[in-house]
Amino acid sequence: MIFHSSKEWTVAVAHILGFPRIGAKRELKAALESFWRGELPESELLKVGRELRGKHWQWQRDAGLDFVTVGDFAWYDTVLQTLAHLGCVPERFGFDPRALTLPDYFTLARGDANHPAMEMTKWFDTNYHYLVPEWSSDTRFDGGVEWLFEEVKQAKELGHPVKVALIGPLTLLHAGKIKSGLSSKLDLLTRMVPAYQRLLARLKELEVGWVQIDEPVLGLDLEERWLAAFPPTYEALAPSSPKILLATYFESVAERDTMLKSLPVSGIHLDLVRAPQQLATFLNGYPESKVLSSESSTVAISGAPIWMPPSWRSNRCMTGSANGCGSLPHARCSTCRWTSRTRERWMPRSAAGWRSRCKSSLRSRRSSEVSYRVPRRSRRPWKPRAKRRPRESPRIGCAPTQWNTVWTHCPSATRAGRRPSRRESRNRGPD
Repeated sequence: MIFHSSKEWTVAVAHILGFPRIGAKRELKAALESFWRGELPESELLKVGRELRGKHWQWQRDAGLDFVTVGDFAWYDTVLQTLAHLGCVPERFGFDPRALTLPDYFTLARGDANHPAMEMTKWFDTNYHYLVPEWSSDTRFDGGVEWLFEEVKQAKELGHPVKVALIGPLTLLHAGKIKSGLSSKLDLLTRMVPAYQRLLARLKELEVGWVQIDEPVLGLDLEERWLAAFPPTYEALAPSSPKILLATYFESVAERDTMLKSLPVSGIHLDLVRAPQQLATFLNGYPESKVLSSESSTVAISGAPIWMPPSWRSNRCMTGSANGCGSLPHARCSTCRWTSRTRERWMPRSAAGWRSRCKSSLRSRRSSEVSYRVPRRSRRPWKPRAKRRPRESPRIGCAPTQWNTVWTHCPSATRAGRRPSRRESRNRGPD
């Protein structure tokens, strides 16, 4: 929830950082593979994307969320989608960023006969991968496709209040690799900030209330020059932007609380699943003009591939946050990649619903009545194992001459047409 910073009254608001884009029955995956095989036209693929977005937004509203999240949908990868929005796709492909088509987009991700695909690596400490941006002295940020604005218009036409999710500029820079002509990734920051300013100003024109800017890089052990780049960057972004919710996750950012509290943003998101102890640090002297976002006890699902949500920890920590600051409940970022698949073979049945059904994680009232305690393996009902038949030798039924070549140390067993026993095998002497 959001507890408004004013001490006179309190308002509760709910949202999520992102929602799975692949579809309950993996519709997006099936459509993409059909498109790559040439069996599905581009118009039909775009139709599948529109239908999935509309369905997922409606699920969020039906669950009682106050905002639907726009910007968590991607045809292949969220980082690549951000590069397409900013117009900073790798120069070696020779594509015009403003006229980028879906076939060009997939060429960036999968390569072709003339161009190797972009490199992939893991997104922080999760098991999910992203396409690594390629930075060089020739990299430009002159604007790209209109896909994000089209998604915002679609959500507005459906009557949904919109909150847009974006990868932050410093996280995007840090996630890339220098290919040529640069001594530091931060050399590109002066070119990147105007591109974000144009993007955020356009979102403000579309009457977007909130924009969530993800900066998980704050959880890393950053050099001082990276930390020093945050205040001027967000001072440049804030005037032309909707309300900014600066989202951090994966690690504690308690050591940077002074810097984060001073940023010109409207709210800060904390990861209380990974680092519940940081809440007390931020509540001490938190600005009254800002909101504090964190997990709810009912929809906190970890970004790592873990089937047990440690919601009891966030619930215990949330009890001290109703002193005028408060939080927005959310489902953590990596649920964008989960599907409504059946439980894994190794997963207890009582935990299957948490990991495999993201739609049900939105039902806060219903899920609040479910016990979060997952039984250990040893507590499952014991079932006797069926006895396995011993493996028979492949040489049974062979000619005696073949047996003699195998069991020369035990001729009695060979003549009897059987394998030697353990005692006979240990005693390799004559009969």
